[in-house]
Amino acid sequence: MLAVAEDAGNVVGLVGHSLGAAACVLAMRQGLQVRAAVLLAPLSDPEKYAGRFASICRMPAPVRESMKIRLAARHGVVWEKLRLAVPAHSSAAPLLIIHDHGDAKVPLRDGRAIAASWPGSLLVTTRGLGHHKILRSAEVVGGTVSFLLRSIAIAPAARPAGPAEQIA
Repeated sequence: MLAVAEDAGNVVGLVGHSLGAAACVLAMRQGLQVRAAVLLAPLSDPEKYAGRFASICRMPAPVRESMKIRLAARHGVVWEKLRLAVPAHSSAAPLLIIHDHGDAKVPLRDGRAIAASWPGSLLVTTRGLGHHKILRSAEVVGGTVSFLLRSIAIAPAARPAGPAEQIA
């Protein structure tokens, strides 16, 4: 994500879903400066997610541990440093977290944990959208756009008309 931001230049906002939301937070921790971020159904601990993935794939414990070791070595990371729900984020960017009560892939407690650790963040919960429909919800998309527009202070004349204007 840092390489893409460097290539694109002047990234002012981020929107990430699930593991992509984790990537947004990790990039901000590593110095990516943005004026706002929106996390949709974010997972708070990628190591736990890797464990859930291994369980879904019915990997035996030794295979699961080997996978985690290889992933950490390949990417030069320590699992503990990938946890998102840790206090004292250095970013002052406003953060909106949107998470569904019925998300079966990433439980709402993950979104709550991140919100609790990020000063000034806003957690919005939905019902009936699960992990994937949250991406297609007009209310979620409109709320995301409105939040970003307010946070990055785009001039009113440059704002698009439509659902983003109607959702506060």
